[in-house]
Amino acid sequence: MRFITFTSFSLTISSLCFSNSASLERISGFNNLQQARSITIALNPKLKEIQGFESLSTMNESLEIGFSDALERISGFSSLRSLGGQLNISNNLVLTEIPSFNNLVTISNDLNFTSNPTLMQVDGFNSLELIGNDLNVESIRSLTGFTKLKKITSFVDIRKSTVEIIPSFESLEEVG
Repeated sequence: MRFITFTSFSLTISSLCFSNSASLERISGFNNLQQARSITIALNPKLKEIQGFESLSTMNESLEIGFSDALERISGFSSLRSLGGQLNISNNLVLTEIPSFNNLVTISNDLNFTSNPTLMQVDGFNSLELIGNDLNVESIRSLTGFTKLKKITSFVDIRKSTVEIIPSFESLEEVG
């Protein structure tokens, strides 16, 4: 078993990348990290859980989590307010749980939930007002929240026959 836990950071980090680790099973901590340029967690075949990042409020670029076939659960990120790039959670074969991201107001690029065949529900994003490019959702049975979303700059793509519930997007004023 291999775990990465960081508990005493109180700083800004340029970029974090956890990639191509054959033995990494859990990432936790980073709870005092307030700002990061980007975070990429990808291609970790034994990674089962990501948790922490509770004070992270601003990212200048993207948060990307993908291609981790054993990843079951992502938690944390409860203070994240703005992303200067995309939020991409894709290609995680057994992922069943993600955070609600209820404090996130702006995503400057895409919001992607694709190729996560066991992720049945996305509930949250209740402060999100802007998606600066596309909203791409695939194979999610229940997509709820998004109560303050006003603008999606490019397009919305919600696909696959498993989609049963989508939000009413009651505040949405503009797409494209």
